[in-house]
Amino acid sequence: MPGLLQDILTVMRRRAVRAVIFDLDGTLVDTSQGHVAAWRLALSESGVKKSRREVWEQFGKTSEDIARVLLPNRLRRNAKRVAQRKDRLFLEMGHISAEAIPGASRVLSTLRAKGIKIAVASSNPRETVERLLKRFRLIGLVDVYVAMDEVTRGKPAPDILLLAARKMGLLPSSILVVGDSVYDIAAGKAAGMGTVGVASGASSFDQLKDERPDFLLRRITQVAGLIEGLPRPATGSA
Repeated sequence: MPGLLQDILTVMRRRAVRAVIFDLDGTLVDTSQGHVAAWRLALSESGVKKSRREVWEQFGKTSEDIARVLLPNRLRRNAKRVAQRKDRLFLEMGHISAEAIPGASRVLSTLRAKGIKIAVASSNPRETVERLLKRFRLIGLVDVYVAMDEVTRGKPAPDILLLAARKMGLLPSSILVVGDSVYDIAAGKAAGMGTVGVASGASSFDQLKDERPDFLLRRITQVAGLIEGLPRPATGSA
């Protein structure tokens, strides 16, 4: 096993990892094209023009938090309405361009075979999360999924991760967070969980590195390698 994966496995054993919480967009599913298009259309309806890059840089946060950043001061009072419009546009058309990230389902299957619980914590509304998980046949591989409309604060606040932990009945210290955004890593740290950055989506390898996750990978498939030698978690209390 390559040195990096051996190091990760050592840490996972030391932490007695019982579950992994995955981000959805950019980590398990590539939805970038649809989200960008929905954002640009929703903003244009309010007379606001933003480039793909300006929108992309905000990925990982909730829609309302993104709207507050992208809207000019005079329109920020409309952030909730614009965010809801964007989410509806994505459900109506944006999700069509979504694609599964290669190897993601295999990673989840490998985790389940090792007795590791799996959660998804997404900054999308629950309706969107459910649609994407069902479309890409991931929902049967997930024990718990949590969406932005179930918490008050979105990433980088830890609320959504802590809710997932409570739903699984596990301590934060027994969980790893895997995500493609600096906001995933910040949320994981704030929650007291182990963090794995995957440079497959919103944030670049260097941006993730600056956030200092416990481990940094270039592809989701690398996660499967560290699972191969992972012992099954002991049964009993969290």
